[in-house]
Amino acid sequence: MRNLFYALKNIIFSYLIIYITTIIFTIFCLYINNTALDNLAYVEKYIVMGMTLAIIPLTIYLYKKNYVKETKQTNKLLFLMIPVGISISLVYNMLTINFQEKKTLIEMPLILLIIYSSILGPIFEEILFRYVSLKKAKEVYQEKMAIILITFVFAILHSNIIAITYAFILGLVLSIIYKRSKNIIYPILIHISANFTSIFIKGYNIYLLLAGLLLLIISIIYINKLNKNHT
Repeated sequence: MRNLFYALKNIIFSYLIIYITTIIFTIFCLYINNTALDNLAYVEKYIVMGMTLAIIPLTIYLYKKNYVKETKQTNKLLFLMIPVGISISLVYNMLTINFQEKKTLIEMPLILLIIYSSILGPIFEEILFRYVSLKKAKEVYQEKMAIILITFVFAILHSNIIAITYAFILGLVLSIIYKRSKNIIYPILIHISANFTSIFIKGYNIYLLLAGLLLLIISIIYINKLNKNHT
């Protein structure tokens, strides 16, 4: 139990801070604007704003506190992380979009959604789960066990069974990429491009599914070639 807490303490601490900050911020905004709690458009906006305000200093704090010098990234490999993220998102959404739960809240302004969901959120999650917590878990567990544990926790923090399954698969991919590259920039770019792509997918399209599969295969082939050239 002590080992488990040591591995997860940064995740527990971070999400407590986020939830407390978001609740206080949302209540404060509703009060000063004299807005009813059942006004979903405002409530959702304040929640996202509160979470954004919380994760910015948290990300900086976690990164600086746990800073280690990492392997230098290569520009060609960095560029390939973007199509990997796009292809993963396309394949996932095309295979599951008919089973995904419909949104019950009013949609966010696009710019706010992009800033939080596809930029700040992925950076925060990769710093917290891969850069910090995965390293902590590997100090007390074997590497495979550490990866599965952190990936599982990353997954269950998502909303429903389909999202949890996707998050677990994505988390494993990101953890493996980080393990091999030893640089957090790679999984961050995959995560950002995957989330950004998901924002603009509205329905099933067989051509997007095929394009996603083809893009993923091509990206993996080129990544393997570049890895061989650098070994």
